[in-house]
Amino acid sequence: MIEIFHLDSIAGLQPPRRVMKYVLVWCSSGSLTLSIDDEDFELKTHEVITITSGQIHHFKNVNEVSGYRLEFTLDFFCKDDKDIELIFQFL
Repeated sequence: MIEIFHLDSIAGLQPPRRVMKYVLVWCSSGSLTLSIDDEDFELKTHEVITITSGQIHHFKNVNEVSGYRLEFTLDFFCKDDKDIELIFQFL
């Protein structure tokens, strides 16, 4: 349902991947470049980015980065159809 990973454990440049989970990436220090659906995003200290379930993403540049990658399924925060309606209503 939910998994958390340290960013400093990213070994080299990983191939693009698609996961059917939602992903939160938080850079607590350093910087990294992340490609999401072929668009590059640079994260610096204290920045967060979200990746929607099904998007293709990979880490391109990792410069002495610390932080976390949190992966979770929709049922982690949605228990029924009304919950998902509330989430998309406030985005």
